[in-house]
Formats: sequence, structure tokens, C-alpha cells
Amino acid sequence: MVVTFQLPQWMLELDGATWPPHNLNSNADVDMMMSVHDRNVEPRLCVIFGAQDVATYQFRCRRPFNIGSCTFLAQGVTEEQHMARVLDMIRGNELLCSEQVLNEIFDEEKMVLLYRFSLEIQKAKNSLDLNLGPMVETDDHIVPNIGGEGGGDTCSAWRWSSQH
Repeated sequence: MVVTFQLPQWMLELDGATWPPHNLNSNADVDMMMSVHDRNVEPRLCVIFGAQDVATYQFRCRRPFNIGSCTFLAQGVTEEQHMARVLDMIRGNELLCSEQVLNEIFDEEKMVLLYRFSLEIQKAKNSLDLNLGPMVETDDHIVPNIGGEGGGDTCSAWRWSSQH
């Protein structure tokens, strides 16, 4: 579960509606929330619950997270580096499993991580690397395919092919 609040309008810049809300994780966060709201205006809280909804919220906010000893979206890591790391981790066989079975095996906290990493995988697979070398021109639309041509030490290699 995540409990969040948005700063009052008078504290936000012009694009304030796009600023992510603040999470309430400690008593200090609650104190801060209460200190910035006018006495005559009640703060609005948002409660997000359920593993999938919490994971989606954290994904949209691009909050750092850990899976085992791996930290994702750590300070100083670019989005491109993060996507390359995710792509590198998903090489190999994929495992198909029903959500019901996963809920039986994992607790809520672990399910949040599963959903979160699933969203990261989808984003990484759908991201285009704009720093590619020259492309081969064809009459068909060019669609990126993820592949590791030639092995090598690169975390992520793109192979371009025509879609038929």
C-alpha cells in the first residue's frame, strides 16, 4: 500500500499538476504534509493498494527499487543505462505462469516487484535506441528486433529487420 499527497497549489510551479505526489513513509512525512497545508484546507490523500496498482504507481514515478542485490534506477543511472540493464537481464528463456499461482507463491511485497519488473521489461522492449548507426534502407517499414548479434560485451544490441 502507498499513501501519497500532492503539495498545495500555491506551492507548485506552473507545471505543478505534472509533479509526482509525495509518499508518506514516516512521521516526518506526515509532519511535513501538515505544515504545508493551510489550516482551512484539508490535505488530499491518495491511497494506492494492491500489488499491481502499487507497482504501476512506482513505475510511473520512476522510483528506484531493489530485486535481491540489484538496485534499479539508482541515482546517477540514466534511463538508457537502466533499459540496457533490464534488456540484458531478460535474455534466455521466459517463464509462463498464472497470476493465481504467483499469488500463492509470493507475498504482496514480492508481487509488487514482479509486476514492477514486468512493466520495466515492457518499457525496455518497446524503447528505441536513437543512437543507432546507419540503417539499411528497404521499401518496408523498419521494425527493431532485440538480438545479440555477434555476442560481445554489449548489454543490448539492436538488429534491424523488415516486417513482412
